[in-house]
Amino acid sequence: MDEHGAYEGLAFTSEMRKYCGKRFKVLRRVNKLLVESIPGGLRSIKDAVILEGVVCTGEIHGGCGKACPLLWKEAWLKRVNSKSEAFIEAV
Repeated sequence: MDEHGAYEGLAFTSEMRKYCGKRFKVLRRVNKLLVESIPGGLRSIKDAVILEGVVCTGEIHGGCGKACPLLWKEAWLKRVNSKSEAFIEAV
């Protein structure tokens, strides 16, 4: 992780900490992101996944209720038993 709490350009936010130490299934891989602040809007991303049921609660965004999925770098996760599950470890 760099000095901004990011790994390969993806931030590990304070909202993600509460999910550490728990098991979740990988819902899907993410290969591209829509970033409104860059021209063209699309950014490629490698080794990132969305975990089932893991969403932003808006706690650090003034109570935003969008429930956006949180993106996880595979380097932050530990596989267990099957390829479809991930065990989140604190970074």
